[in-house]
Amino acid sequence: MWILITFITLLVAIYLYTYPAAGHLLVKTIQQCRMIRYDFRERGYRVNGIPIIVLENASHQVHDNRPLMIMLHDIASDKNVWLPLAIRLRERFHVVIPDLPGHGETGFTQQWDYTIKTQSQRLVALIWQLGYQQAHIVGNGMGADMAIYMAVYHASAVSSIVLMSPLGLETDALGTDLNRFMKVSSPKHYYRLYNTLMARPPWTPTIIKDAQAAEFIDNRLKMERICQDLQSSRSLISESQLAQLAPAVFILWGGQNKLVNYALAERWKDLTGAEIQVFHDLGHRLMVESPARTAYALCHFYSRINGFESIKMPARLEDFYKNLPL
Repeated sequence: MWILITFITLLVAIYLYTYPAAGHLLVKTIQQCRMIRYDFRERGYRVNGIPIIVLENASHQVHDNRPLMIMLHDIASDKNVWLPLAIRLRERFHVVIPDLPGHGETGFTQQWDYTIKTQSQRLVALIWQLGYQQAHIVGNGMGADMAIYMAVYHASAVSSIVLMSPLGLETDALGTDLNRFMKVSSPKHYYRLYNTLMARPPWTPTIIKDAQAAEFIDNRLKMERICQDLQSSRSLISESQLAQLAPAVFILWGGQNKLVNYALAERWKDLTGAEIQVFHDLGHRLMVESPARTAYALCHFYSRINGFESIKMPARLEDFYKNLPL
């Protein structure tokens, strides 16, 4: 009995001593379980001299014609936010989700360039390194801005772009958004930002949110440097260029988006002539708040533009079922 009490006391002491750092371990464990269940893996690619860590789904013999999809996260985020959506698209696409330089496991150094232009050049190089000529690009916030830049200046490498709440390259939205990130200096400020990002956030244990808050605050100086580079990217694209985009464009927006005003969604629609889908009960991070509905909207868009490749069937039907992922 005393052994059990001692053991429990020791566990509680370790928990309190490591709080909230234990939240990072919990997040990593949950992430690894999801990756194993849905056949995703982490890989590293050296792109233009920078080791970029990505999350990607493994290949299957019956899916060898799948087109490439690259998902781009927002500022102060990482590749993990896309996994709930990616697992719903893994059968149709080779999904690659990079930790953009300056974020996540790819890391940060003062010597790297974090402008939209340079980041986009790295992504084009990644597409080629993966053995593809083109990719479908899906971006949220800052990632959506990179998708727009790629569609304008690297159109031959882009099959289509999906924009989830782009921050805006020529408006005050970018500066307002980045300033809001920079004001986070305490867990209380982080929780306020967390609720601003999502209208319907998924349930998250407090220890995980506290760990995320601590990490966010620790990374403020890094984010400040990245923000400076992003601010210099605000006037790279003109309205006339947006009106002449070659790749197909689809805009997804949350009607409860408190970070980027819905009026900007209408502006993007008018400039690009793109189809737009508004989820009136969601916020800025649609792929986290409702990955199922977001996946459904994407599948509808890709089916309309013939973005799906037909699955190559094996000679024997039993081989098809044998190679299907569980």
